[in-house]
Amino acid sequence: MGILAMGIAALGSLVLVSSNQNRRTFANAQAEAVAQRELERILALGCSNGGSDTNFCDNVRALDRTGYDLSWSAAALPGATTTAGTRTYHLDIDVDGPGTCNGAPCFEGNETGAPLLTRALVPGQPAPRILNVRVTVSWLEPNRPRQAVVLQTRVAP
Repeated sequence: MGILAMGIAALGSLVLVSSNQNRRTFANAQAEAVAQRELERILALGCSNGGSDTNFCDNVRALDRTGYDLSWSAAALPGATTTAGTRTYHLDIDVDGPGTCNGAPCFEGNETGAPLLTRALVPGQPAPRILNVRVTVSWLEPNRPRQAVVLQTRVAP
């Protein structure tokens, strides 16, 4: 009888661990889809050219340091109203490049990218006009620290 009870307990533990892992995998896949959708939206905006070599892509620069919350569940499309089974993702957009973004330097610190955004591709020629766009999607899991997915791309006029 004791062996049967241990077997049932082990099976219950396996189901619980499997369920938690499936939930985390599903949340990660949803967050990645949210990040991809946002990057595609930004790329679809295009890159409106500004008046100088350091103020190009003004429409993309305006997105720097912005973010919003998005709710998504298995039974509803992204952006649905929050219900008991809905997970809320927080999305942040960071734009790095030469010049200013939203009135402050685009490079918040020493974030010049790898390879460097400010490097000259051809010796003796000016550096190309490129912006690095990073989308971070984060969410909370029960009994775990905040989880995040980060995707990035580069845009140019």
